[in-house]
Amino acid sequence: MDEKYDYSVFTTICTIEICITTKEILIHRVNSCSSEASTRYLPFMYKLTTSDFFYSIEEGDIIYGALMKKHYKEYPTNKHYNYVPNFMETLYRMYVNSCQKNPITKDDMTLLSAIKAFLAKIYPHQLEQASDLSTIQFVFILPSTKFTAKDFSEKFFRPILAETPWIGSNDPSKKVLFFDKLESLFYYFNRRKGSYFDLKRERKYMICNLQNIVESSKLSITINITKALYDPDFIAASKKSVALLSQTIILSPKPLSPAVTFEISVPRSVDTLLKISKFLFLKVFADSNEEIMGNNTISDYYLYDNKYYTGRFMHNLITAIITTNYENDLECGINTEKFSNQGYWLNQLSEMQKKKLNAITYREFFAFSMDLEMTDVEKRIIEYMKENDIEENIHGIFIINEQYMKFSLNEDFYDISNTYATAYKHCDMIYSIKAGKTIKKILNNSRRFYGEICQLSIDEHSHTEGCAYKALKMIELSSRLAKPKVLKTSAINKSNKTDDSHPALLQSCTKKTTFIDKIQPYGYFVEANINCNNEIKMYLNQVIETNTENEEPEKSTLSICDDGCKIADIYDSMSDNVWEIAKQCAVNDSSSMELSQYNDFKSKLTNIARNIMLDEDRRLLN
Repeated sequence: MDEKYDYSVFTTICTIEICITTKEILIHRVNSCSSEASTRYLPFMYKLTTSDFFYSIEEGDIIYGALMKKHYKEYPTNKHYNYVPNFMETLYRMYVNSCQKNPITKDDMTLLSAIKAFLAKIYPHQLEQASDLSTIQFVFILPSTKFTAKDFSEKFFRPILAETPWIGSNDPSKKVLFFDKLESLFYYFNRRKGSYFDLKRERKYMICNLQNIVESSKLSITINITKALYDPDFIAASKKSVALLSQTIILSPKPLSPAVTFEISVPRSVDTLLKISKFLFLKVFADSNEEIMGNNTISDYYLYDNKYYTGRFMHNLITAIITTNYENDLECGINTEKFSNQGYWLNQLSEMQKKKLNAITYREFFAFSMDLEMTDVEKRIIEYMKENDIEENIHGIFIINEQYMKFSLNEDFYDISNTYATAYKHCDMIYSIKAGKTIKKILNNSRRFYGEICQLSIDEHSHTEGCAYKALKMIELSSRLAKPKVLKTSAINKSNKTDDSHPALLQSCTKKTTFIDKIQPYGYFVEANINCNNEIKMYLNQVIETNTENEEPEKSTLSICDDGCKIADIYDSMSDNVWEIAKQCAVNDSSSMELSQYNDFKSKLTNIARNIMLDEDRRLLN
């Protein structure tokens, strides 16, 4: 396997997702060697920061992060600071200028230095304390495909990162990868195989992505037309092996036309959340339909304690309802078992409260929000589909609502006190869902394609999950292609003395521990034991890593399965196969060969094989 595609040296990945619409950078560290998403997340889960910043032209210092920016706005200094709303677009502009051979200006030099300083400051130094950096693979999830074009990502962006802690001087190229959000989304679909996510190779798909823009009451809608193809990295790593591709494959997107992005206005109203909160309160919790809490304000039902629930309980419940993928059916009841975090809600509500909640349909829940004006959206979508002439052969349409409710870095963008910032966010999320429903209706009414339309919500972990899934499949591929490392045990004579010519790597507990220290956590190894009874016992083990009382990592093994056989059975199998081949190659008629001839042949071949496996002292070797 080409060293470039061998990800087996990495046990975790650290994703850096750059979100333009929310102006946030989300950093997650997850285990890339586990097939179960629930076991991926490590103690250091994520770091958050804003993607915009201020920089001083005179001194070069920068102001970044929600708290620093808020302090700067409230207490301005005498220094003059320039604002950088989107550093990726700034870098791309510089890249285009360099391609056109335009000389870089002094202001751009200062700005480039500020961007490098910003990238250095957002580096999570906690990683150095959490684990061995050599086992971490960094994946930058960039906003669009233009940023992952190799001329930009490899020749322009990578050298910039090399001047920051993100890339070391001796790091291989596979240490840092660049995916766009469409790619990471497709990898997420690969992991979520099912009725809605069953991607087919060579089929075309429409991806309609909806995201709220934090500094305005607007919703961004981006449409991509793409074809699902074998992932190029997976193809290159497997060397186009049909046998390997017939097992687990990875499909990645190939854009067929330029993406189109447009915006629509959405109404924000605290009164909407008051109506929803009070409706849920009366239907699920209240003793009577006329009960009123406190001053009958949003705080009384949505944010503060009352005698039925505490703190942000109603806020969390509304978030769970909004982000639930309810099988595209507005008439179904709200079921906690459909919540994305259903484990959390297992004991948060009584059985009676769950029953009352289930009696409420999603149509009733969304009825409290206003209808959106989508005439222009319908016109833009129909025009886009006709321009690209792809209506008849679209295999499936995904309408994606990106719901990052957990994060509150940019609450200052919501022109209201922080107390009600989450209410505005919930409004944005609700209207994003309603816009998606309207788009689905538009596509259904105008459809001339045979594919399914699926609307779903994804959270802040989904893009990371997609990247981790690809890393896992690349590691599995390298495991199938890599040559096994065979370590010999020592030969033990009757006096129990160790033969120095064969290192006893597995003989003692101490030396076995030394051996597994050389294997990455979650890696596998096979231990084969040959005993004096001519039996071979093989054990498949997995290396696991735990923390001691001193918080020091310690490796141990977990037995997966075992198997065994008699050496005599191996001799019989060898003899049978060689005899069959010999009969096919024989000049004489094979039917004339007698059983006595076969037994004589097997006896001689067994003696030869036995002698090969014994050393001069007649001791059986592995």
